[in-house]
Amino acid sequence: MYEVKLDPPAATAVGQAAVATVRLLPKGGYKVNLEYPIKLTVTGPAAATPARLELVGKDAARFDKTEAQFKPSVKLGAAGAHAFKATFKFSVCTDKQCELKSEELQWVAKVQ
Repeated sequence: MYEVKLDPPAATAVGQAAVATVRLLPKGGYKVNLEYPIKLTVTGPAAATPARLELVGKDAARFDKTEAQFKPSVKLGAAGAHAFKATFKFSVCTDKQCELKSEELQWVAKVQ
């Protein structure tokens, strides 16, 4: 039906952007539902700016029937490993039916 791929950010320096990539890839005759209010909500540690980030369809790096791709970006004000959580809400459809989905994601950003 679909696959969600997460690429955590590359190691970065304090004060520089840590950018993850989240991709929704429909499979088996499914397509991204472009009418659904897709949303990626990212929550990070206090050292992250912003500590909470919401991205919707207009914020996507790519948003079409074959893929929805988001690149959440935060700056981290302290060295170390910083844990992030995200909730990804979306819909995928065939010509006959639509499925509403929610995925919980986690990654670590490393800052030197």
